[in-house]
Order: sequence, then structure tokens, then C-alpha cells
Amino acid sequence: MVGEQRVLLEYDFDGEHLRTLRVLQMSLAGVSLVASGFVVVSFAHFRRLRSNFGYEQVANMALADVGSSVSFFLGAPRDRSGLCFFQAFAGQYFQLCSVLWATAIATTLFAAITRRESVDVQKWRPHVYACCYGVPLLFASLPFSTASYGSAGAWCWIRRKPRQESNAWRFSAFYVPCWLCILYNARVYGACASMLRRLSTVVDDAAAAKLRRTVRRLVRYPAILVLCWIAPTANRLQQSLQRRPIFALYVVAAVSLSLTGFLNALAFGATDQVTAEWAAYFGTRKGHRVLDGPNPSSSSEATKANARANDDDDKTSHATYDDKKS
Repeated sequence: MVGEQRVLLEYDFDGEHLRTLRVLQMSLAGVSLVASGFVVVSFAHFRRLRSNFGYEQVANMALADVGSSVSFFLGAPRDRSGLCFFQAFAGQYFQLCSVLWATAIATTLFAAITRRESVDVQKWRPHVYACCYGVPLLFASLPFSTASYGSAGAWCWIRRKPRQESNAWRFSAFYVPCWLCILYNARVYGACASMLRRLSTVVDDAAAAKLRRTVRRLVRYPAILVLCWIAPTANRLQQSLQRRPIFALYVVAAVSLSLTGFLNALAFGATDQVTAEWAAYFGTRKGHRVLDGPNPSSSSEATKANARANDDDDKTSHATYDDKKS
């Protein structure tokens, strides 16, 4: 009750408003937890997925989303309590981890599609892990230096007061890196989509239709990042400029944050390959064949282009790049 009273005094929300936010947070975070958990379990269970560096990155993004979803289940702990500090740190850490893993997926996919160089998984893996887990750890640790973690409204994060210090941490430690990653993702996927559009002009109709579907799928990836983070960013911008928060904006922000794991799992994790693996596991797959890649024996230019179109579509549909390929 003490924590709730402090939120009421600082944010002018009544008890019904807070209960609405918490119910939304916890119920939608539960959906994300199940969806993200499905991706992690799929990766752990199927050897074929574990041998794929791209899906390994997807599974790590899902694992970060699991951590973020769990933090939402804590509700609104008492300000400055141990549970509040844990929720604040976990939310900051895992949400930035998720964004960076999405960025790593985009980078790997771009390298695979452009084929400018062989993707040396063993060389890339330690750097990717260090960046996607180490950088968020650094950014999540910095607010401890000024004791800035605490109640941030309907949940714990970086405290609202003192305002200047709070705004500095909120944007420098999270929102600025987050949007830099989003802009990078948009640029990378735009380049991939442009390349596939050009390729679709030199292949047969069936391959061209497949590439057009792939392009539409590529556009969805950065769109999900924008969808998930535009409302939370607007919410914190509004709080940085005005004392009184807007409850409706808080609701949209809570929904966006809580559904991030679900949307990521739907876009990146629920692929045809995963469906085929589970169908085979339960004995329900009938004549479905998982494509391993193009036929290297094709000789004509048109056949080679079609093979590359199929290959590129396989990579993008799974957001993956097979360790065994070069």
C-alpha cells in the first residue's frame, strides 16, 4: 500500500487506474512469456535449430523477452525496495538485450543475403554474445551510480525525480541506444529488400512471387520494433516535459512493452522450419520437406538466379544463416 500511495501522490493516478495498468501488464506479459518460452524450448529441443546460428540469435532474443516478461509479473513493488530495484534493473537490462539481439539478427541476415563475405560463425559468435549481453549490462549498471532506480509510475525503473538526472539516464541509457538500433534495423532490412526486389526481376514468376513475399516479411521486422517502442518513448518524452502524465498514453505504453515478446516470437521464431520440426515430433507431418538450400549443380543463369532466390527466401523466412554454409 505504501508503494501505491507514493505512486498516487506523484502521478495523480487513482487505485482503479493502477489496477488497470497492472492487469494489462501481467496478462499480456503472460502471453509474451508463453510465446517466447515456446521459441526457447524449440531451440533447446531440436538439434537442427541448435546448429543454426541465426535461430540461435532468435532464441537468445526470446530468452531476453522471457526475462522482461517476468519483470512485469512483479507488479508495482514498494519504492526503493529490493524487489523494486530488481524489477528496474531487469526491465532495463532484458529490454535492451532484446533490441540488440534483433539488431544482431539483422546484421547476420544482411551478410548472408549480400554474400559480400563468408559468415564465419565461430568468429562472430563471441563478439555477438559480448555485445548483446555485455553492453546492456553496462547501461543497466550505470543508474546505480546515482541511486536512480525506483518507482517510475506503474512499475519500477529509473525514477522520475530529480527530473534532469532522471531524463538524462532514461534517454542516454535506454531510449537513444534503442532508437539507434531501430534506425539501423530499418536501413539494413531496407537494403536487403531492395536487393531482393532487383533479384525478382531476373527469375521466373514462381521465384519472383516468393521473393515478393519475403520482401513483405522483411518490412515487418523493423515495423515491429517501431510499434513496440514508439508509445513507451512518447510516454517518457511527455513525462520529461510535463508534470502530469497521460493515463491513456501509459496504457498504450504498457500494452506495447508487455507484447514485445509475443510479437518478436511471432515474427522471428514461429517459422516454417519450427512448425515442421514440431509436426515431425508429434508425428503429424505428411510429406513436408524442409529446404536445406539451392541445388549447386544448376548451370544456366536463370536457374542460378532462381536457386539464389529460393536460398535467400529460406534465410529471410527463418531470419537465420546455417552454420554449415559459407
